[in-house]
Amino acid sequence: MILTPDAKLVFQTTGLEFLLRILAGEPADYTRYVPVLDRLPAPILQLLRQIDGAANGTSNTPPRIQLSSAHGVLTLEAKWLGPAGVSPAEVANDPKACLIAVTIELREHAIAHAARILRESGATPAQMKVGIQLALGKAKQAIAEELGVQFSSVDDLTKKLYQTLDVHNAAELSTKIWLNQRQVEARQSLRHAG
Repeated sequence: MILTPDAKLVFQTTGLEFLLRILAGEPADYTRYVPVLDRLPAPILQLLRQIDGAANGTSNTPPRIQLSSAHGVLTLEAKWLGPAGVSPAEVANDPKACLIAVTIELREHAIAHAARILRESGATPAQMKVGIQLALGKAKQAIAEELGVQFSSVDDLTKKLYQTLDVHNAAELSTKIWLNQRQVEARQSLRHAG
């Protein structure tokens, strides 16, 4: 996203609404449309204060924040967007004349990632519980014991999950979840770089 020093939004990359909702402490639902927020979350405002304080000499805190959430670790970083050939010292002389680029990166927790991929693929909540455990390499009997259900229930949920995802075994399920993670991370870093 690109902001003015007084926190007015100039540009926002598509798909950033989910990360802004996580920053605001709201639950993120990857399966439905989320409207754009009408205000910036507090961590972004704090980041703007840090970069402004660094420019005018009242703070030496670097304009970078890391926050942990249920979804993973969010990293926020702010940088001045000055004209070509302008040194950072010149930007510091008149910071209000330049824009600020804020990048937000989400490093999902493994379980949150697996749940999101399964949810996006059409798995039911019960199938998601079993699918996450299968993707983590657990045997069906161990999953049944951990979830407190019969082995036959886990076996039935597994068969239905495999049909839903068009896979044939736990190895294919894991590949679908974890290889997809690398592709999604590459897309996210390109998408959320601005």
